[in-house]
Amino acid sequence: MWGTEPELLVVLTQPGDPSPDVPPDAADSRRDRGAGVRDVATFGRITSTLPPRLVLLAAPASRARELAALPGVRAVCVDDVPWALRAVLDPAETIFVDGWLARHTDKSRGESDGIPWDAPGFQPPDPTAR
Repeated sequence: MWGTEPELLVVLTQPGDPSPDVPPDAADSRRDRGAGVRDVATFGRITSTLPPRLVLLAAPASRARELAALPGVRAVCVDDVPWALRAVLDPAETIFVDGWLARHTDKSRGESDGIPWDAPGFQPPDPTAR
């Protein structure tokens, strides 16, 4: 997370994207008036993008529905990505999304977490470099 706002994953529509909730003709006209990164940025601070269609946005989760209603926005994810949406991502987009999801999970910490590397009982990273 950056700052105090959660990061929302915004997925923009692209030509040829099927839209499960909009008939094909309406989806094409909706896409023509589609949201761009600048439109999305009016809702919060962009922290990362994977052009042409993935945007991470630091914004209140309460605005997710309003953001999702923008023409050209396919989905807004607050803390999870539906499998149907994951299925249409290309490999680079999948890695981007997995990185975003990993930021939401607690990281396991070892017993030495927060202890100086040269604390008694621990080996420095390269003892021969002294």
